[in-house]
Amino acid sequence: MSLRITYDEIERKVARRLGYPLARTVRSEDEQLSVDDAICTGLRWFYFPTGDQSHEWSFVRRYNTIDLVVGQNWYELPADFQRLASVAIVSYGNHPLSNTTEEGIRLRITGEGLSGTPEYSSVRNKQVTHDTRYEIGVYPTPDREGTLSFWYMFAPETISQQNPYPLGGETHGDTIIASVLAAAEAQQNPELLGTEGSVHYQLFQQKLTNSIVTDMKQLGMV
Repeated sequence: MSLRITYDEIERKVARRLGYPLARTVRSEDEQLSVDDAICTGLRWFYFPTGDQSHEWSFVRRYNTIDLVVGQNWYELPADFQRLASVAIVSYGNHPLSNTTEEGIRLRITGEGLSGTPEYSSVRNKQVTHDTRYEIGVYPTPDREGTLSFWYMFAPETISQQNPYPLGGETHGDTIIASVLAAAEAQQNPELLGTEGSVHYQLFQQKLTNSIVTDMKQLGMV
C-alpha cells in the first residue's frame, strides 16, 4: 500500500472539515466548488510559501535550455514559467550572465548595439490572451549559435481525479493535508486566519517549517 497522498484522500478530508458529504456524487454544486476552492488555495500556500516561511521547493524547479539565434535578443520561456531559480549560462561563455532589468537590456540594445557573447539577461512579461507569458532577453546580441541554460520555478498543475498526485509526495504529504485543511478553515472562519484560533493554520505553519528543513537538507543547504 502506497503512502503517497491522492486527490481523493485530500478531497475527502476537506469535505469532512467543511461538514459536507464525503461522497462527491451527493454533494451539491456549491459544496463541490467550496471543496475545490479550498484545495486550490491550500496547494498555492504550500507550493509558494511567503513571508518568514518563503522557500523555493526542489520539486517545483525545472531545468531548461533555449537555442540562441544569431541576431536575436528575446526568447519565449515555457508556458509554466514563474521565475528564474538560478543564473543563466551560455554554452560558449566563460561565466554566468548578470541579471538586469528589461529596461537595462533594451537601453543597451538601442544605445550600444553590441554583438558577441551575452553577458546580461533579464525576464519580462509577455501578455497573451487570458494569460501571462514570459520572455528572457540577453545582451550583447548573440553573434553565433549556442544554448542558454537555467533552472526555473514552474507553476504546478492543479490536482484532480485525472491528475491525482500533488508534488511533494509522501515526504510532504502531512504538510499538504495541513495546508488544504487550513484553507478550508479560513474559508469558514476568515477572521481567525493567522490567530491562535486558527488551529489548522497553526499546524500547517509547523508542518511547513519541518518540510522546508527536510527540503533544504535534500538540496544540501543545511
